[in-house]
Amino acid sequence: MAATCLKPSEYRGDKNTAVAGRLVILTQQELPAKQPSQGHGQPKGKKGKSGKGASSSASNVVHKVEAHLAATSSPTEVLYIEAWGEIGDKLLQLQGGTVQAAPATFSTSRLHYHLRLKGTLGITVLATKLTETPWADVPDLHPLVPLRALSRVKDRQKICVAAVIIDNPGAIERQTKEKMAMVCNAIIQQGNTKVRCAFWHEHAEELAAQAVNEAVLLYQVLVTKRKSEDSWELSSWRGTSIQECPAAMAELLKKELADTGDCRMLTEIPVTDWENCDAVPSTLSALIGVVVPGQLRKVETVFVVSDLQILALVRNILTEALAVRLTLADGNSQCSVMLYHELLLKAAVLMEITLPEPLADSKELRTTLRDMFRNAQWICRFTFKENDFQQSLELECRDIRPCLRLQPNVVLMTPPSGQLSLPLCRLNNGCPVAPLKAASQIPTKI
Repeated sequence: MAATCLKPSEYRGDKNTAVAGRLVILTQQELPAKQPSQGHGQPKGKKGKSGKGASSSASNVVHKVEAHLAATSSPTEVLYIEAWGEIGDKLLQLQGGTVQAAPATFSTSRLHYHLRLKGTLGITVLATKLTETPWADVPDLHPLVPLRALSRVKDRQKICVAAVIIDNPGAIERQTKEKMAMVCNAIIQQGNTKVRCAFWHEHAEELAAQAVNEAVLLYQVLVTKRKSEDSWELSSWRGTSIQECPAAMAELLKKELADTGDCRMLTEIPVTDWENCDAVPSTLSALIGVVVPGQLRKVETVFVVSDLQILALVRNILTEALAVRLTLADGNSQCSVMLYHELLLKAAVLMEITLPEPLADSKELRTTLRDMFRNAQWICRFTFKENDFQQSLELECRDIRPCLRLQPNVVLMTPPSGQLSLPLCRLNNGCPVAPLKAASQIPTKI
């Protein structure tokens, strides 16, 4: 008796019924097999009846298949299936699966159940290839969710989307709670809606390899809404994959971009105005006293320190991204901090210095930066960041600007904001600095 084909929303596992659709996602995993417990009557190290020794390494690994079956173009008709073995990737009907009355955790399916295939394929479980569609609207691809619908997501959800990459900064390394990891924050657009991606680890390198203005299919991405604000972001997880977009769909997506005007950005990218944010006046010696080896503590305060002198610039830290390690000092103490690309360019603009082109490591660039930092006193804003590897806090410079510029014939003072209250404990008993080229103008010894 032929089984009645049903859609996933109609299927309940009844006799002579089968769930039908197209397998739109098919992935496999290799998992360690569970070792059977050894009976009391079997001595340790004794061979079995087969006469063979220890089992091969292949027997210690089992293959798990995870599939998504789509019956229509609606995301509500996607069924998650898990099986052990091979089940193919064609239009088919499945009969004899065990209905698990629980939604699939790691899936794009929105149904209240998922299907588990147990037993021998062809006897207990019947998988029959269909020569024709059982109903209209059977999709060729996984049902997609438009980006404009992401604003209705209240918490977290796994979806599939198609969009055009409009900005791809590439994969960069960032510090996480566990270790350093690669992340790619590309921005995709569909119609007049944009959203930022946060793909990590191997998915970061895969997304970074995609060209700008290319249309892609992002399967099983995780859309997350921040609780504190109306902001959504797409992130990757184990099941995420990046697929090539069909030519007709890619052409339509690019045409929609050309016909749109103002776009809505769904991701609120957090940016802190370090120059104008609230800061606590302090001294360098006080901040250094907070750093205790082997002790990590959360410090979120922004501190501002004035009248800093830059004594040295470490030569072997310069990279193509213009990152240098500076030795800062006030009247009582000194420390080393990293200064990155944007702050270096900002300091050069404030000092009216033109950096040599191209901005690559060279003797001329080192000399220019050294003279620029030594010919001024600086006011800096710092925060503390946690170094999990060394188990200690580190000072991170968030803003730097000159408060006293020294030149051969004139001294230019740039006082800080009038609302800044300098610390009363500040001691200016450090050594004064002056440009070396001005030393010949001093008539007598000091």
